[in-house]
Formats: sequence, structure tokens, C-alpha cells
Amino acid sequence: MLLSVQGAGSFAEGSPLQLKWRDLETGSRHAVVNPSISAEAYGRALLDIDEQVTPLI
Repeated sequence: MLLSVQGAGSFAEGSPLQLKWRDLETGSRHAVVNPSISAEAYGRALLDIDEQVTPLI
């Protein structure tokens, strides 16, 4: 919402908001917060499966 309010200038390299946005976007792609990867890892642990089911992990 903040990026929409500030407009295109919020994506400029000198904008502090751009830095926060980039950090959040990068962090949101980590395996720990990805529901698909977390579900597979949890399911593999429950079923005691050692081999990789999908190339996600």
C-alpha cells in the first residue's frame, strides 16, 4: 500500500522504501516461508521419506 501511495518514485535507488521493499521481497522467497516447500518438508518428515519428492527442496 505504501508503494502505491508514494508512486513510481518509491522504486528509485535512493528511496528508503525501495530498500525495505526489496528486502521483504527477497525474504519472502526463502524456503521457510514458502507454503509449498514447508508442506512438502513437513509431509516428508511425517512419512519418514528421505528422498526428494519435488525439485523444490
